[in-house]
Amino acid sequence: MTTTNLHVGYLAHNGTEIYYETMGEGHPLLLTGGLDYIDFAQIAQKLTSELQQATHIELPNTAHLFPLEVPEQFTKLLSGFLK
Repeated sequence: MTTTNLHVGYLAHNGTEIYYETMGEGHPLLLTGGLDYIDFAQIAQKLTSELQQATHIELPNTAHLFPLEVPEQFTKLLSGFLK
């Protein structure tokens, strides 16, 4: 029988509550784009400090669709993170 550790929480950002959940024992990876709305980077930074062992990486010269905008860089980054 497998058990999954589910962590659920809310994060306040600019008067809005943001719901998030993580599962398992892994280390959350938060990706943001340097050309995306600033709120996404701010939320990722707050979540990184809220979640233990989380990693936030900002991809410069991208907005929100990393696999489409920089597929090789995205694949290399994700592959390295999963190892």
